Amino acid sequence: MPEALPPLPLRDIIAPLEQGWWPPAPGWWFVAAIALFLLGWLVKTLVKYFTYEYAALRKAALHELASLPQKEEINDRQFAEQISALLKRVAMVRYSDQQPARLNGKDWLAFLDQSDASQVFSQSGGGVLLEVQYQASISIDRDQLFGAAQAWIKAI
Repeated sequence: MPEALPPLPLRDIIAPLEQGWWPPAPGWWFVAAIALFLLGWLVKTLVKYFTYEYAALRKAALHELASLPQKEEINDRQFAEQISALLKRVAMVRYSDQQPARLNGKDWLAFLDQSDASQVFSQSGGGVLLEVQYQASISIDRDQLFGAAQAWIKAI
């Protein structure tokens, strides 16, 4: 039988240290930088969209709406036409990508309802905007039409 060899002077195997989660690999730094950039851009865009840009439009439109002659200075037809013209101008600025200038009749009321989601124009006071175009004299509830226009402007 062969003789046993003497043990070699080898050291024990040393296991590598356990890796923690920090610091992350360079790829994760890149992903984090891109994510922070996109988050910052989104916040900036949303703040600009909801506060600055359209707040001035709402303020100017509400001021012009409040300055419309309310009582006996103009008749109901002229009042409704002025409200409709104001709403059309505001819609052309706010929703220029949807081209609201070419809408009229039921399409115009549907657009107003769609952009506000309250259905106030097709179901209540705003429906007179359809009738005012075709009737020489019309009797409307000015307060209801004024309230509908004011609610729509505040909602945009």
